[in-house]
Amino acid sequence: MQVPSQRADHAAIIREFYDYIVAFVEGPRPEFGNLPICPFAKRARLEGRMRIEVLELGTDSIASRLQCFEDDPTLDLLLLVHPDTGTLSCPEVYGIAQELNRLLSARNLLALAGHPADPFNIDGLHTRRDPYPNIQLLRGDVAERAYKSLEKSAYYDRWSEENFRDIVPVASD
Repeated sequence: MQVPSQRADHAAIIREFYDYIVAFVEGPRPEFGNLPICPFAKRARLEGRMRIEVLELGTDSIASRLQCFEDDPTLDLLLLVHPDTGTLSCPEVYGIAQELNRLLSARNLLALAGHPADPFNIDGLHTRRDPYPNIQLLRGDVAERAYKSLEKSAYYDRWSEENFRDIVPVASD
């Protein structure tokens, strides 16, 4: 049995993350008006518009992946997964996302954070308690279209003001 903080091989981490997405993120949930946590994940996965990579999370290591992501118009989401569950705290991962969002706003990119101990929840469902610490890079226009397409559905019915405020790590000036 693997101790959670030990390193796993990258292919196994990627498989585990895809399994998590299929089993948890793509399934319908009553907390989201019987829509999946991410109603767009399955289609993006099946169409190859998302990619998962394993790397040591940090502003510099992620910055080195930005140009490749920006240069690939077939990708909407790049999920960057830290290979060790025990070395980065949830606040540290959020700090990385905040720093990235300071840098990315002019580039039509958005950084979201996930962590096994993430407290974010919708009506008690912890939607960001991912298997490994991660940063999700998403195209801003894709995120905006997704948000607008869900506004008139029951998707946001159980969201609190705090949920909306906390959805994207925003730098406080």
